[in-house]
Amino acid sequence: MLKVAETAVMADQVTKGLFNIDLRSFLMEQSAGTTSGTQHTQITLRELLSGATGGSYGTTYSLTTAGRKATYGNSFGEQIKANLKANGPQMAFNVIALPLAFKYGKRVLARPLINPTNRLIRSLGIKEVKV
Repeated sequence: MLKVAETAVMADQVTKGLFNIDLRSFLMEQSAGTTSGTQHTQITLRELLSGATGGSYGTTYSLTTAGRKATYGNSFGEQIKANLKANGPQMAFNVIALPLAFKYGKRVLARPLINPTNRLIRSLGIKEVKV
């Protein structure tokens, strides 16, 4: 169970680093959020599959003003690069630190906390304690 949690946390960090979106939204959303400024920096699984099959990755958008069409945003590769530049250091730290935290946290939580107390009581010569 702990390994599943560790894998989920690691996957969340990687999707945040590469696609600028949390794991749940990456898997479940049809397209990235509608928040101005972040919509085209986030890439969902559906957009990723769409782009891989010839559709749009959702990283660019077009506006037509006074008969002129202008395209804004980055290509898929440029957007991944920008996301890594913005989120890469935190993702790298988390990818290294989280497995260590899970490993040592598991060790600490696996040890019964009562054993040192029991040893101390026995060393004092007390054989039985009733509560």
